[in-house]
Amino acid sequence: MTNTYDKILTSALKEIANDGIKGFRLNDVAEAVGIKAPSIYAFFKSREILIEKSLEMAENKFKEVNISLDLNDEAPSLLYSLFKTYIEIFENETLQNYYKILRKESLSNKHIASLYQNFAYTIETQSRFIVEEKLNIDSDDEIRDKKLSLLSLIFRDSLLSMLFTFLTESKESALWEAERISSLIVSLL
Repeated sequence: MTNTYDKILTSALKEIANDGIKGFRLNDVAEAVGIKAPSIYAFFKSREILIEKSLEMAENKFKEVNISLDLNDEAPSLLYSLFKTYIEIFENETLQNYYKILRKESLSNKHIASLYQNFAYTIETQSRFIVEEKLNIDSDDEIRDKKLSLLSLIFRDSLLSMLFTFLTESKESALWEAERISSLIVSLL
């Protein structure tokens, strides 16, 4: 793919994040890239395909994220490190725009709602692994599974809230929230 192709995808994602799918205009993308709007059709057959490919590009970027943590850390530090890692990952503009689109459009667009569910499930799965491996929940299997599921959901929803805080307030506010919630999760055990 060409550099122009990538610029169109990145600009489209940014415009969708700012204006929503309904407000998204090819003219705005063309202006940001420095081309004429009809030139976009040399790369994408339609506006809908451009939207689809932009979301796909961002989703792939999210899937490529490799989270590495020191599993020797104590539970509160480990949870905080995971929260902090996600916040740092979302300093990337493409992932910020992707998250904004998922939040804005998931209630009105079934495809985006599905992407948002996959996004949240990925976070939940990673947190469940840490909770399960590191926090040593002692109980019978049924109660243990319920506790793991509940803690994973708390982690996922807390992280989604922190990402929102990061994007609307500041990284420092999000990290403060991460520290507070890490301690809270551990205290629930």
